[in-house]
Amino acid sequence: MALIDLVNLLLLAIYILSLLIAACTRQFRFRASDLPLPCALASPCCALLGIACFFLGAWTTLSPHGTELFVRGLVWVLLSVSLVFRPTRLSGALAMAWWALDAILITAYSLEKIVTGRNLRVLDVLSWALSLLLLVSAIGVCRASHGATASAGGGEEFEPLLATGGRERRTFGDAGFFSRLTFTWMDSLLRLGHSKPLDLGDIPPLDADDEAAEACRTFLVEWHRRREPLKSTSNLVLWVLAECHKKELFLTALYTLLRTLSFAASPVMLYCFVSYSDRPVRDLGTGLALIAGLVVMKLVESLSQRHWFFGSRRLGMRMRSALMAAVFEKQLRLSNEGRGRHSAGEITNYIAVDAYRLGEFPFWLHLGWSMPSGGARKWRLGILPKKNFLL
Repeated sequence: MALIDLVNLLLLAIYILSLLIAACTRQFRFRASDLPLPCALASPCCALLGIACFFLGAWTTLSPHGTELFVRGLVWVLLSVSLVFRPTRLSGALAMAWWALDAILITAYSLEKIVTGRNLRVLDVLSWALSLLLLVSAIGVCRASHGATASAGGGEEFEPLLATGGRERRTFGDAGFFSRLTFTWMDSLLRLGHSKPLDLGDIPPLDADDEAAEACRTFLVEWHRRREPLKSTSNLVLWVLAECHKKELFLTALYTLLRTLSFAASPVMLYCFVSYSDRPVRDLGTGLALIAGLVVMKLVESLSQRHWFFGSRRLGMRMRSALMAAVFEKQLRLSNEGRGRHSAGEITNYIAVDAYRLGEFPFWLHLGWSMPSGGARKWRLGILPKKNFLL
């Protein structure tokens, strides 16, 4: 298994180098709708397995397997990242080669243990299953890339020369990987706002997916598709919004889950530091592994929380604009009698409050199911913080 870890670390370093090259050349492009289904399934599973390895490594810091588990956790977490972020052809090819080689090595290792009569641990079985899912993801991404190349060939020469729609530079749409990760794409706007009061022309235009026209079109298409075969329209708006934005909901749920797990892991990390400080002989490698684990945990907690907030507010804005635009479009088709009963301003005020509350719904939804992590943390710590404070 040490050979597999060494190969994974080598491929990991090459993949990170390709990401740095993509970030420097600003070639990163990512949309949640472009993520294939095998990658969408494998990415959260790899992240969860990596976090589980971090936990096991933290609990077994006294044994020599603690550092090995930390390394495996880091590999699985970054494998999860590679399933989502492939900004260039080079990074995509390296990621697919990494998935395939990892699947081959883990399969060979597992078969060797089975043939020799040794038992497979639960972690080995989970790693084997996820490696096979990585292989399926590599095959699916390879086929999808070949299909996209074949369908996109020869399309640019047929575009009209004078068409300018959709060619405006958009700050968020043109941001690179690290810019989106750390929200540095807002730096230019913040610097401008610090130097002078902002005008309407200083605000960059919305991304194409965030515009009210696109949100309304998607909503109405799904509305008509679901309304035709159904006699009852009970909760139809809720189901239509869920169908239109299910990928964004799952993505923000993943951010919330990462933040919740890293937040709940704080007592475990505290216990590991206390147990390490009580040891008569302190190993330098174990101490460095604990520090690295703490830094990774806090980075994951901070970034996932900020992306959870941003993704929830952005998704709520899409839902709110879709409903407001759909109601306004319906209002234009009202009869004279209907307009006599309720003016345009009254109808807009009727829907504005409910639409605003619906825009806040994604944030409070994820906050609600992540709240038990606070209770778990308090149960794990008990009254130790209060006791230390009183002493």
